[in-house]
Amino acid sequence: LWTAAGSSISGYTCKSLVCSLPKMSRLCFVGIIASASALSLKTDPAPLGHLASADEPCQWPGASPVTALALADEIAVDEEMSDPKAELKSYQDAIAQYKLKKQAFETAKANFLKSPVAMEFASAEAKLMQSGEALLDTPAADPAMLAKAVAGTFGKDVLVAFYAPWCPHCKTFVLHDQKGNPMNAPLENLRRDMAKDDKLKGIAVYRANVATLGKQDIPAKLPFQSIPTMFFIKAKGDATKYKGNPHDLASIKTFAGGLASK
Repeated sequence: LWTAAGSSISGYTCKSLVCSLPKMSRLCFVGIIASASALSLKTDPAPLGHLASADEPCQWPGASPVTALALADEIAVDEEMSDPKAELKSYQDAIAQYKLKKQAFETAKANFLKSPVAMEFASAEAKLMQSGEALLDTPAADPAMLAKAVAGTFGKDVLVAFYAPWCPHCKTFVLHDQKGNPMNAPLENLRRDMAKDDKLKGIAVYRANVATLGKQDIPAKLPFQSIPTMFFIKAKGDATKYKGNPHDLASIKTFAGGLASK
């Protein structure tokens, strides 16, 4: 029911599932949806204190922030209901209560994010990230570098990792390891390992911060919907997306080695 693109439920899916359940089970189902959605709402692309499961990719771009649970406007009441009007009324009451609680949550959240404590925390977090990035050896890609790479004028093969500082999966791949050490970030280790490999040492490794670049500065030849995402760009400009686990460095090296210009 829940999707990585936003943990949302479409109106059609919700309607179909609810209608397929027997009698009062529908109300239990609605209660579960309302409770789960309240815990999984996402706000803007850089939410304060954002949490995500270990296997859930962060969405970028095109995936709108989820701020509402999409439910069917109407529900088809089948003949199985012993008292259709009473059960539908209970269902509608549950939805109305959910909407009220959600509005209260959104108001409280907005007030908190404007509070001095929240702003102080966000500022301190940003400064910490900046100081950590200063310890990284992997160079940051800018729009000009990416444009040259896909145009085939950069002069060498490139392996680039797209990430964002607010993405928890990106942090433990590009910015630091599981213990918070920037110098031992997996991408840093990958770059060092490739520099020691005769077959891979000619490949330039870059990191590209989507929060800094913005969607408009990412070449159309490098499309992606989630981060972290890696691309291998040959010296002639041909780009191939890496579809494996970004924490599997051996797999990434095999991927790059198979595409490296001869």
